[in-house]
Amino acid sequence: MLRKADLRKLPVIKPDKETIAALKRKGEIKDWNGKKRKYMYKYFLQAQRTKHILKVAMFQNEWIRREIQVPQYEIFIDTAQARYITRENKEDGSEDRWSEASISWLDKEIWKDWGLFDKRVGSVEKTDETVSLALKGKGHAFGQINRYQQNIRDEARKKAEEKECAPWDADMDMVPETTEAFTRWLQKEALQEYFIFYKYARKVTTGYCDYCEKTVDISGMLPRNGKSAQCPVCKRKVTFIAIGRRKRLYTRTYEAQLIQKWKDGIVIRQFLVNKSYGDILTLRPSYNISEIKRYLQSGQERKIYFWELYKNREMRWCKGQNTGWPGWAHSSGKIYPRTLNLLNRIDIQQADLFHIAAKHVEDLSLSKWILNSSDELTEKLLKVGLFSLFKNHFNDYTNFRTDPNATELHKILRIDKMRLKRLRAMDGNQHALMWFQDEKEKNTIWPDEMIRDFSEAGYTLDGGLHCFQERMSPVQIWNYLKRQYKEYGLTWDKTLGTWADYLRMADKLGMQMELESVYKPKDVKKAHDEAVELLQAKDLKKEAANMDKRFPKVKKVYPGLKKYEYSEGAYCIVAPKSSYDIVREGKILKHCVHSCDYYWQRMENRETYILFLRKSKSPDTPYYTLEVEPHGNIRQKRTTGDNQNKDFDDAKKFLEKWQRVIQKRLTAEDRKLGKKSNALRVEELKDIRKQQKRVWHGVLQGKLLADVLEADFMPVSEEKEELPVAAG
Repeated sequence: MLRKADLRKLPVIKPDKETIAALKRKGEIKDWNGKKRKYMYKYFLQAQRTKHILKVAMFQNEWIRREIQVPQYEIFIDTAQARYITRENKEDGSEDRWSEASISWLDKEIWKDWGLFDKRVGSVEKTDETVSLALKGKGHAFGQINRYQQNIRDEARKKAEEKECAPWDADMDMVPETTEAFTRWLQKEALQEYFIFYKYARKVTTGYCDYCEKTVDISGMLPRNGKSAQCPVCKRKVTFIAIGRRKRLYTRTYEAQLIQKWKDGIVIRQFLVNKSYGDILTLRPSYNISEIKRYLQSGQERKIYFWELYKNREMRWCKGQNTGWPGWAHSSGKIYPRTLNLLNRIDIQQADLFHIAAKHVEDLSLSKWILNSSDELTEKLLKVGLFSLFKNHFNDYTNFRTDPNATELHKILRIDKMRLKRLRAMDGNQHALMWFQDEKEKNTIWPDEMIRDFSEAGYTLDGGLHCFQERMSPVQIWNYLKRQYKEYGLTWDKTLGTWADYLRMADKLGMQMELESVYKPKDVKKAHDEAVELLQAKDLKKEAANMDKRFPKVKKVYPGLKKYEYSEGAYCIVAPKSSYDIVREGKILKHCVHSCDYYWQRMENRETYILFLRKSKSPDTPYYTLEVEPHGNIRQKRTTGDNQNKDFDDAKKFLEKWQRVIQKRLTAEDRKLGKKSNALRVEELKDIRKQQKRVWHGVLQGKLLADVLEADFMPVSEEKEELPVAAG
């Protein structure tokens, strides 16, 4: 035992000559912060061993320089009991306090400079040997002591954690394994996104339904990638996916609840499941299934466990608090129906109402019902069959207004009996109720179908539709959206979002918003896409104008580039007519031709020109950007992301012929400029190679820039006969 009274009786360690000399030695190395130390060591160690007690004294340089020969810290280690304690002293040698901190945490300067601890805390070989004999270690005394203390702390922590986790593991050991039937249910029922994959063709007759797991007849369904529909076999809501239009596919994550036996009661387990297609061509989905919560109840015993990071070291089941559970602590998700009857093993308040709720609300939170008493509104909503509204209320998603002083349901909901009847007929949610409340306040009648469509999409007059009401009535908005979403097979949410985006952009473009043809376009998707292009063009024109201002001579270059245009077969060369064309090219292909000043400077000086390699069938669509010398040498050719892909090989023969063809169009001035440009390029390459400049981004990252530019260079092929010179 480390009795403090006994430790005080141990012989006092005085600093020897070596310790005093070491602590007065001037600094030779830098600290962790880069500053050179005034003195070499902050501390120096001396040790003595008596039976099973190792005593280590830590002398501090400031005290020694002031002739205070008292150790600031004295560390006592009982090797028989594997325990340690440290005494901190005052300058007069009296005791200040006792600490169980390890040696590396006695002074913050030690752990700040942890990588150089042996240079911050010194010791002689004799001290190292004394510590080695006591602790059975090797090396520097400080390191040995720190490792020994850390091992003691690790062992104590391990025992404490084992003691804490043992009852948790005992609870978890009694949780049954899941069945294959449950796993299959998770993949098919809890996960509620299904797809029909089809091969794109002019006339599509069949597709593969991943719920049915077989080919189904879809003739007459007019599939379109991303369109929602109903599978003709399983009747599930599906999304059409055109094979080849996308490589990967992911669903959102869904929640599910499973009830199993636990002791004399039950365990409610919450799972997460999602589905992905790493390669759609295989039509083989991967399922990611994980469990995150477990609620256990047996008699009066109630516990909740979470799958989480324990002590920042490992993932495991950890017990949560038994009282005051927040909403997120409760189970949620679709309920596995085959084991629902196991709830009879525990006492459930208002069991009759619970079974009604569980039957009609497939993702009812079981643990929340068990732990929380239901209120009067909950009972009334369930008894009249307003299950969607009950779900909003039960899950604390309630945004609708109520009258807390009323007793009849229609008055509590602030509507009349006629509107309550309509609300029940559609099993309306809180958004539907808010529509009926607004309808009553405005003393009007709206179509039930309109209220159903808007409420299912989550829109109300004050939420989602407020930006449209200045120009159109709710019924007009509804009729317009119906035509739009039926035309494109989009959801109400996406259709409304597209329209709202379009109106914002139209206003930004300064369009006449009071005109019906503007705020209610015939084709909202087309109008949206056109507005996007107009906004982009507006920004591009602004950037192009800035370049014209900075490099005014460039404008005079564009007319003379017409001679470089050429077309044959699958490819063509297009010359820019203005700075706007170059800015647009750079933006679309996402490279730097429009943003790097030296390209514009070279254009001004007629050192190089920017030309566009395009495909003949789509000459307005950017393909490759070329930097060309006046006599036809191609310095660079780059496509999307500043890359050069394999498809460029097919265009090489065309470019070689283009280089030969334009020779007949060149003037003596063009050839003179070309010769000068070539000489400048050679000198620039020498300078770049001398400086060892490298590429710092993209697929060529790390390569020498000179090597990349030389490999990219495509000179005009040598001709044996003299080429004619065009009239200047």
